[in-house]
Amino acid sequence: MAFGEDHLLFRVCGKIFGCYSFTRPEWFTVKCDADYAIELRDRHADIQPAWHWNKRYWNQLAMRGSLPDELILALVRHSYDQVVKKLPLRVRRTIE
Repeated sequence: MAFGEDHLLFRVCGKIFGCYSFTRPEWFTVKCDADYAIELRDRHADIQPAWHWNKRYWNQLAMRGSLPDELILALVRHSYDQVVKKLPLRVRRTIE
């Protein structure tokens, strides 16, 4: 809860890959490859640059919109993978 009690952060090895805000429950924030983030925003009205995050890498997903559950889960996995691939090799080996 590094951003206060209103935000639930999802982390791997201390690095954030997702954020849920209790004050904005209609959105879930995930990290994304920069080019893929733009592609997703162009394709889906329910995917937008994340509010108060680096908009190059972070998207917010409308949880009550038209996004299929499978896409949301795939984007959470993608976010996790984006963070894990930046970890040192010795750390990645321990979580694989």
